[in-house]
Amino acid sequence: MADRGRTYDPAFVEKLRRTLAEKAEEAPPRDAYTTREAVRQMRDEIRAMEQAGWRREQIVEVLREQGFHVTVNTLRTYLRDPGKAEDLAAGRGQQGQRRGQRAPANTSRSEAARRHSGFDEDV
Repeated sequence: MADRGRTYDPAFVEKLRRTLAEKAEEAPPRDAYTTREAVRQMRDEIRAMEQAGWRREQIVEVLREQGFHVTVNTLRTYLRDPGKAEDLAAGRGQQGQRRGQRAPANTSRSEAARRHSGFDEDV
């Protein structure tokens, strides 16, 4: 596209430079937040409500009234230490294993039955 001969006052250009320099120190505006990101943004305000005596159920109700849909359990998870919440989310991808459960052995049912049947097939 051609420049079309536009000119700009040096003071105006300097003002633009200052504005851009200030904006460079800020995070860019977001088009949307995930629920996790939104809760992180509101963490201080939610904590302040809890310190003032609000229960999480009541906080969730206030958020829902404003159009932010979250459950108490999700809010609890996202308010945890961010590292713990990330670890929890990553742990769900590990074949659904719960803590304390043993992974299935690599032996087949028939092998296990043979070993515990009391009979030796090699004899």
